[in-house]
Amino acid sequence: GWWDFSDTTTLYNATSGGSNVTTDGSSVSRVNDKSGNGKNIVAVGAATYKTNIANGRGIVRFNGTSHCYQATSFPYFDTAYSAFVVCKTTAYASTFQAAITGLPATNAAAPNADYFLLSLQDTSASSQTDRYGYGGTNSAAASTASRTAFTVYGVSCSANASALSVNGTGVATGTAINLGKSVSGTVSDIPSRVILNVGALVRPANPTGVAFWPGDMCEIVWYSSDISSSDKSQLVTWLMSKWGIA
Repeated sequence: GWWDFSDTTTLYNATSGGSNVTTDGSSVSRVNDKSGNGKNIVAVGAATYKTNIANGRGIVRFNGTSHCYQATSFPYFDTAYSAFVVCKTTAYASTFQAAITGLPATNAAAPNADYFLLSLQDTSASSQTDRYGYGGTNSAAASTASRTAFTVYGVSCSANASALSVNGTGVATGTAINLGKSVSGTVSDIPSRVILNVGALVRPANPTGVAFWPGDMCEIVWYSSDISSSDKSQLVTWLMSKWGIA
């Protein structure tokens, strides 16, 4: 999947059909997938397009109270993958702020069996953490990188391992299990995730969202494999240049 929030040819004012969003302050109801795989994200609560924000480019601004999107039939959590998110958090809280999460198609094993792929929060005035992992057993990684600056976050998952990076620098590693990936015969209570949430948790107990993330979303690039270190480095370099991240 590839969602470029600066590309107005992919931003629409309706969940299906509609017209392109080009005007500052307009609501974005859908962001089309540029990868060609058709994994468009559709608004549960439409965020706002803002022009000339990051390196002269537009972004989509999430208010932290009602804005979020979903892509259904998204099978890329339970394979090896590499995901990159370019964003800036505009307000921090001590609770989870769910920038990117996954949700199962069915919830028989656990009614809200979600996990935080990327949750940005402050645990104190001096302790900022990037949190990633499965359910209540999240792995947290402290980093000195400013969360109030535009940042490239990378999360990768292979058959047995996971890793989190900030602007290309590794800040944490973990297991595939801790990242919420179902591993056959190993963990029975992690159902397959097939729904991608952007900007909040959207789940049966919270159908309009909870744990909203406030910030400016620039770009999400998702590979259905754990790409090589060289490819990751090249992509991060390109994203940092594109978005003016030093």
